[in-house]
Amino acid sequence: FPVTISNDHRNYLETNGTLPDALKEVIDYLDIVAMDIKLPSSTGQGGYWQGHAEFLGVARKKDLFVKIVICKSTEKSDFKKAVEMLSKINADIPLVLQPNSFEAGNGLTEKLEDFKTFSLRNLSYVSIIPQVHKIIGVR
Repeated sequence: FPVTISNDHRNYLETNGTLPDALKEVIDYLDIVAMDIKLPSSTGQGGYWQGHAEFLGVARKKDLFVKIVICKSTEKSDFKKAVEMLSKINADIPLVLQPNSFEAGNGLTEKLEDFKTFSLRNLSYVSIIPQVHKIIGVR
């Protein structure tokens, strides 16, 4: 079906970054891609490394930023692998670290600062921004 994009609007995709083939189908209609990297030690699930890498390869054609939720359980080895993947694809992709809103305090702040410092050795832009949707109760 034909799709018409108005110059007055920009299309934004918020995604878990695990479906690179689906992204290929819609990438031409997008302006901004916000992709989450799901770390195994944070989610308790297996890694999506290959899918994430393929997805980033397609998404980097547009304005792109990446988010990673940091939990008490997040292991630095997982985080390091994600940062290395990003830096190989493009060190200028902005990275947003998001503290798990339900685990505030108890060493999480220190972990975030450590991870940010590590990231800035490999990436150009790193920020720490809370998960606002959880703070205000939006799912």
